[in-house]
Amino acid sequence: MHDFTLEQDNITPVSGWKAYCAATRATVNVNAEFFNIIRESLLPAMGRLWLNADYVKCVHASGELFTRSDILSLSIDHLVTVKNPW
Repeated sequence: MHDFTLEQDNITPVSGWKAYCAATRATVNVNAEFFNIIRESLLPAMGRLWLNADYVKCVHASGELFTRSDILSLSIDHLVTVKNPW
């Protein structure tokens, strides 16, 4: 996978394209799992998915940032219906 934007036309990732593609694939997989958890309302699974660290954040489509503790203190319904800008 190569991002053929003008900004990246002359860029080669530091660790090479293979590592870049692996990191991109891992990100896509985690995002898919995250949205499946929300779709299925599996709040305990959300706690297992997220690394328990202050620097880990979720950027909601509204632009609001959530931490692991924010998510676990709210209900999935609150995140999907009240905060859902779609």
